[in-house]
Amino acid sequence: MGSSKTVKTFALTVGAIAALLLAGCASTPAAGSAPGASSSPNALYKSSPALVKIQKAGVFNIGVDTEPPLSSISGGKAVGVIPDVLAEFVKRVGLTVKINAVATPFSSMIPEVQSNRIDTIAAGMYNTPARAQVVNFTEPIVYNPGTLIVAPGNPKKIKGINAASLHGLTVGSYAGTTLLTELQAIAAKDPSIQVKAFTTAPLLALAVSQGQVDAGYIDQVSGSYFLKQDSTLKYEVLTNLAGADPKSETGDCLPVNKSDPEFVTLFNKIYDQMKADGTAAKIMTKNGLTPPASFYNLK
Repeated sequence: MGSSKTVKTFALTVGAIAALLLAGCASTPAAGSAPGASSSPNALYKSSPALVKIQKAGVFNIGVDTEPPLSSISGGKAVGVIPDVLAEFVKRVGLTVKINAVATPFSSMIPEVQSNRIDTIAAGMYNTPARAQVVNFTEPIVYNPGTLIVAPGNPKKIKGINAASLHGLTVGSYAGTTLLTELQAIAAKDPSIQVKAFTTAPLLALAVSQGQVDAGYIDQVSGSYFLKQDSTLKYEVLTNLAGADPKSETGDCLPVNKSDPEFVTLFNKIYDQMKADGTAAKIMTKNGLTPPASFYNLK
């Protein structure tokens, strides 16, 4: 999927809110540990060549786009659901490293992972067949279906994500996402539909609020979160739309380099433990995603 925001002041406001919500930040090593030093008696990370290199370097580089509450950067540190999950993963596998947030446009994230300039990402990204050809994906951290946001009262009477409902309308989404690609495919069949691309999800939300577009195709987590955090935004989040992707196809996953499948195996094992012992639920709740299990369980 994708992400982005609007006027700089709005993005900063969202970042500030996220920073207040997330007291324990994922960007610092565990207390009493030095980057690059292995203090864990188990050192589970050693099963993954990539994680061994990360431990040796003392830095875990994660690409971050502005997509609260999933991820954003505040005070130079990564905050949000996915950074919190990664911080817990780092601790549980015995890594003693600094988590370094690298501001990365959503559309550049896959190439950055491929080239090893970043180790993984903290953003809402679906595991699509095209992406899976060039990177490996973990299991979903969050299920996050796409939806439409529209002016209050849904004046255009939009009932679906399809040509029949969007005929004659201007609809926006954000660059690098499958959402934008889907919109463009719909518009290709009906030239009356105008598609606008925005650089971030917050900018898209603002455009809908200000009436610049008739609707915005956005992930449901971001659409709901922005509305709760900024009372000046004027839009509503539509649900139960015809043509919406099933939940099973809307999991936000972590892409990692193709050279190390062991990374994926280890992450999936640890995240399953986090879901079983209640840690995942605490992270979701901390970041405003409730009821928490609905975001990390398929059913």
